[in-house]
Amino acid sequence: MYVKALNDGCRSVEIDCWEGGKEGGVPQIVVCHGFTATTKIKFEDVIDAIATHAFANGNDYPVTLSFELHVGKIYQKRMVQIMKEKFKKLLAIPKNGHDDQTVGAIDMERECTPLRLQRKILVKAKRVQAKMNPALEAGAHLIQQLSATNTNSNNENDCDE
Repeated sequence: MYVKALNDGCRSVEIDCWEGGKEGGVPQIVVCHGFTATTKIKFEDVIDAIATHAFANGNDYPVTLSFELHVGKIYQKRMVQIMKEKFKKLLAIPKNGHDDQTVGAIDMERECTPLRLQRKILVKAKRVQAKMNPALEAGAHLIQQLSATNTNSNNENDCDE
């Protein structure tokens, strides 16, 4: 679905992220439309598809990923690791203040133009108020982690962890 949307020229994609447990102690994130009978997809597979197809159709305008977060901080940190690993230089990293010298970091107040953001993937996130899991941390953590200067379920069809 994400591949078709990007190949058709879509520049903004919503991704609903849910906690998928842990494998070998590593947090696993799944993507699906919550509280519906949709199939879960591994977050890493979605990010792989986006990395491969975001600019494959010749459209260099930026792609915005809009995350709806149903995950806590540990899962958000894992999401950031995956995105940095898969997107590499495609990921638009905002500067942490005007003195930030991180290579490739963008001053979003001064340099946020369509030309400067060509072939970049932008990330925005919101935490969803979940009645089922009040222990979720604020979605702003994901954005804070992306801005950091260091680079470095039981039911198949339900996303209601």
